[in-house]
Amino acid sequence: MWIADVAALISRQPPDWDRALAVANEVGAQRILRLGLRLAADLLGAELPAHVEATVQSDRAVAKLAAQNREPPRTPRAS
Repeated sequence: MWIADVAALISRQPPDWDRALAVANEVGAQRILRLGLRLAADLLGAELPAHVEATVQSDRAVAKLAAQNREPPRTPRAS
């Protein structure tokens, strides 16, 4: 659900992107911010400014995590 909140927030009231990226960097939350933005863009079509999108897209770990979040959950095998 929080991805929908991220998408809604950035479409209704875009943040100061440079400040958001800087604060995430200061507190060590760069990856979680990039992941949230990537999922909001990929799953819900949230539009990101070009420089933010480039930052998000360049993170290979975020790409891998985002791909995992798009896969259906695995069901355990019966033993």
